[in-house]
Amino acid sequence: MGSHMTIDHLEQAIASINHHVNASSTFEFMTHPGYCTSPGHGGCGNGADDFSQSKDREHEMDFLRGSAWKQVLCKNRIEVCSYQDFKVNLGSL
Repeated sequence: MGSHMTIDHLEQAIASINHHVNASSTFEFMTHPGYCTSPGHGGCGNGADDFSQSKDREHEMDFLRGSAWKQVLCKNRIEVCSYQDFKVNLGSL
């Protein structure tokens, strides 16, 4: 989502999901928050690439550190869990 990650877009996505799925559905909200790297430093594998240098990563980190998105999730009764938590719950089915 990067710089498109806004409260309005989050609410639109949730409304779309709620329209198409039932209350017990699971969906993934994928992000890549982090700090921008400098050219020649960091990155994944072969050094700094466009993604690792993107300001979108810092935007996502700031967004996720804020409380507004958490309030939207709470208002819509959406529970956040880790993949590990989800995997453990699947094992009990």
